[in-house]
Amino acid sequence: MMLAQIELNSQRSHQFHKIMEETGLTQQDLWETIFDTYVALQEKKYEQWLEQKVAKGLEDSRAGRVHSSETVMSRARAVIERVEQGKASSQ
Repeated sequence: MMLAQIELNSQRSHQFHKIMEETGLTQQDLWETIFDTYVALQEKKYEQWLEQKVAKGLEDSRAGRVHSSETVMSRARAVIERVEQGKASSQ
């Protein structure tokens, strides 16, 4: 359980109390609803972002814009080797 205190400006405080009156929710219930709604929105945004990235990856793959794992690993090893050589020469 977490207890927190926040300050709302007068406009937000008025809106918050208006929603409580209109919905019959307690402060606790309204804050939980707000939090749950925000979390669900963030999850939905992430899912949409992920779907777009997967679709782009599939599109790139179909168009031949891909690299084999061997090519990627070879390039990564070359970068690591250059960094290690740079460290050795500076010592």
